[in-house]
Amino acid sequence: MERDIPPCRRMTSVTAWREILVVVAGLTPQVITETLYYLTQVRDPPVGIAEIYILTTQPGRERILTDLLTPDRGRFYTFCTEYDVDPTGIAFDGDHIHVLTDAASVPLEDIRTAADSAAVADQILAFIRRLADDPTTRLHCSLAGGRKTLSVLLGFALQLYGRAQDTLLHVLIREDLEGHPEFFYPPNRSHLVKTRNGQMVEAHRVQVEVAEIPYVRLREKLATDMSHMISGFAPTIDRLQRTLDTLPDLPPLVIEPAARKVGIGTIEIPLEPMEIVLYTQLALAKMQREGRGDGFLSVRELNGKRDAMLRRYEQLYGPYSGHVENLRQAWEKRIPPARLRSRFSKISRKIRQAVPRNIDVESYVVTSDRRYGATCYGLRLPPERIDVREA
Repeated sequence: MERDIPPCRRMTSVTAWREILVVVAGLTPQVITETLYYLTQVRDPPVGIAEIYILTTQPGRERILTDLLTPDRGRFYTFCTEYDVDPTGIAFDGDHIHVLTDAASVPLEDIRTAADSAAVADQILAFIRRLADDPTTRLHCSLAGGRKTLSVLLGFALQLYGRAQDTLLHVLIREDLEGHPEFFYPPNRSHLVKTRNGQMVEAHRVQVEVAEIPYVRLREKLATDMSHMISGFAPTIDRLQRTLDTLPDLPPLVIEPAARKVGIGTIEIPLEPMEIVLYTQLALAKMQREGRGDGFLSVRELNGKRDAMLRRYEQLYGPYSGHVENLRQAWEKRIPPARLRSRFSKISRKIRQAVPRNIDVESYVVTSDRRYGATCYGLRLPPERIDVREA
């Protein structure tokens, strides 16, 4: 797999996330720079990585420090120089290399026993949970390096705590260059490398691909229960399984705004036109994972949806209705926050009154979540259970 030489690209991100690369690595630190290269130079749009964390063993740490982080000639620094990246803009040093330990907190040379594996599982789970608890971050978890045990555990940890914005990655290059001592990323200039098969290849034309692996996200599904999870990996898995086994049914939420219909399964919810407009907007935000990736919107973000909601309201009454003109005037500058809160309370009350006890009503009501000084509103229902049918 070869490629043309790309132009240098600065690492700029189109989102407001603090982008974090997390890599499990053994004695092949090449996977770190290869993944960094892909995210910043190949992925479109590029990802502006702010921090890099490595989960590895003691020998892995020493190899990373030598191969990547030796001042000036370390491959991390040469990558930054070649691709016009400011290395001081990425938090990556010895403190970002987390050496995994055994049950007695002794740094591991390797993962050889079941006890070692259990101790590592607890550490990876706690580490990913800590990073994912910050709503301003987006995690890019690369599982190409290290023993297969590490890769599997990283995938499980992201499945338990990952958010909609987080990605699970596997870096792919030609097999005869995997872990090659002279290949850490495609350089931006002509450079020949001799592969293990004795073939000379143009390193700058080697293609680095990354498979973004879809995974089942359980964090939101089990948000209430998971907020209390402080135990290790095995107890967490056992507790989650018991929770899944007892989860209530979640009938689909079907909204047909133009027909003034809102249904939860076979149950019709008697909402007024204005309530349908607002509830539809929150349902769409959930489906499209707006806000901070969880579908929850602040009052300011809802104000940005005024035109769309007015058009939807107009569909219910017709363009020349006095109802539409009155709402347009009331919303001329902004939607009054007090009115929003009042409407959301009425919507939730009507849903609670209509839905029977065997259904998890809290997934359908409007939920508020205060974060960083702003209250956000949304639905906890998984996006795949929502169907908005608009003309």
